[in-house]
Amino acid sequence: MIRSMTAFARQDSSVGPHKLSCELRSVNHRHLELHLRLPDALRALEPKLRAQLRQHLQRGKVELWVHETQERPSDLVLDRELAARIIQLAADIDAMARHTAPLQALDVLRFPGILNSSTSTVAKESVLALVAATLPSFIAAREREGEALRRVLEERLQALADHLAGLATALPQLLAQQSERLRRLLLAAVPEASGERLHEELVLLAQRSDVAEEMARLRTHGDEFRRILAQGGAVGRQLDFLLQEMNREANTLAAKSVAAEQTLVAVDIKLIIEQLREQVQNLE
Repeated sequence: MIRSMTAFARQDSSVGPHKLSCELRSVNHRHLELHLRLPDALRALEPKLRAQLRQHLQRGKVELWVHETQERPSDLVLDRELAARIIQLAADIDAMARHTAPLQALDVLRFPGILNSSTSTVAKESVLALVAATLPSFIAAREREGEALRRVLEERLQALADHLAGLATALPQLLAQQSERLRRLLLAAVPEASGERLHEELVLLAQRSDVAEEMARLRTHGDEFRRILAQGGAVGRQLDFLLQEMNREANTLAAKSVAAEQTLVAVDIKLIIEQLREQVQNLE
């Protein structure tokens, strides 16, 4: 199953006097970019949370928000080890500088993480579980949107196949009409032109106008596109590369056009490829 990179999920839990809420949201991005918003008391969990997210996600700009509130006040605990380090660093600076302001107790207390709730240890142990419980909803939202995108992509692929089939049917007549126009123009410009000269010019026209190879490659790319969609997983980059190749073939198809009808079909094919590309940008 393919996944979109756009999703949102939220889950709440209670741990004693603590109320925890976790929000996961993501938008499109070429790579996996993680942004974590955690209370100061939970920042130590950031490496584990990043590892937890990387196990399940491959692309997208992902934001993880963890909010913590308490139903009733709890005792505050001083991180004495951290406070001692701050005081020692301040003393070292005092020894290096001649005129420094004395370190006040409130200055130390303002340092992030210096004060923690007496029950914050329980909250920290519960955050990983809460994020793990939120991830399935988040991934399911990505998969639901991915399934909707898959249907859109398949509709566009069918439109592309229909255009190619229509052009294959019309092309012999278009080439015949162009050959006849060229023959009349040559005879009008050079009345004494020989049959051999006419034949050479018509052969050159046929060579320059031959788009069988481009059409075959577009059909092959379309089949490969469907195969990649069916295999599922993180297919966004594969499909994006394939669309670049399809766009090159469509450009050549347009450049070799011999009639307005063929040009219009080539333009429609380029439009479909662009529509496919826009949708693929949303895939993981």
